[in-house]
Amino acid sequence: MGDTPVPPPPPPPSGDDSGTPPPPSTTNDKKGSSPLQGDNELSEDQFITGGDDHSFITTVPVPTHPNTQFDEKKFLTLLASSISLTKTEKQRIITSIPKLSQYQIDELIRIFKEEQKKFSELNEKHSDQLKKLEEKHKDDWNDIEHQAKQKEQSKKDDDDAEALRKKLGLG
Repeated sequence: MGDTPVPPPPPPPSGDDSGTPPPPSTTNDKKGSSPLQGDNELSEDQFITGGDDHSFITTVPVPTHPNTQFDEKKFLTLLASSISLTKTEKQRIITSIPKLSQYQIDELIRIFKEEQKKFSELNEKHSDQLKKLEEKHKDDWNDIEHQAKQKEQSKKDDDDAEALRKKLGLG
């Protein structure tokens, strides 16, 4: 009975052993979630208040980055949570990921975490102002997601049209 070895736990699904938590449950028990909130919209607790990033779901694709290794979900969570960057700056960071060095990625993560910590310390004193900032940046991230979906759909439509032209002998 005591001689049978216990098998090791299965490896993380993403292939890294950074201790990334399992995917969120499909139940509707998200802290801060609203019945009017879409599945891909950020909840209140995912911003500077410290955030439950376990429920963070985004459709924004991360470009291929063969020269760097990092937790993409955590990176996007921290980026989305940043209230010091504009929507345009966040989009620029996403598109520049393939050109960034490992050091630059690591520094961005460090800076985002530091920003989150500093703003969470301000939370008690300036909660009204921070709530307004959080709301604006949530809306901005939802816009970024919407634009990513539109771009993806446009590419799919173009691919479908090209396939149809070939099928009809027009391409």
